[in-house]
Amino acid sequence: MKRSEALAVLIGTQIGAGVLGLPYAAKEVGLIPSILVLVGVMLLMLFTARIILYFSAKMGGAQLSTVAKKMLGRGGGLVMLISLTFMSFGALLAYIAGMGNVFAALFGVSPKVGALIF
Repeated sequence: MKRSEALAVLIGTQIGAGVLGLPYAAKEVGLIPSILVLVGVMLLMLFTARIILYFSAKMGGAQLSTVAKKMLGRGGGLVMLISLTFMSFGALLAYIAGMGNVFAALFGVSPKVGALIF
């Protein structure tokens, strides 16, 4: 696995749909607790990303479902494939709903129409 690919995987684990809600959550709980939680979560994500990268690199750059299948058998690979599918679908829905609200505010249409425009 190339360094640029490893960096892309690490960045992909750090940035996701939940990033959009971080400022609101930080405002609700305060600065110091927010920083502590974010640093803790960052370390946990970095640790798990390194584990995933390690196994993927040992298996010639295999995808998550392939790694799970090789390590946990056919059932593990199937569970990983299903979980990745649901996670991707959920993130896609969150982005569509969020952008629908943004388009609704920008263009004065309903959020459903904004989501359709997006």
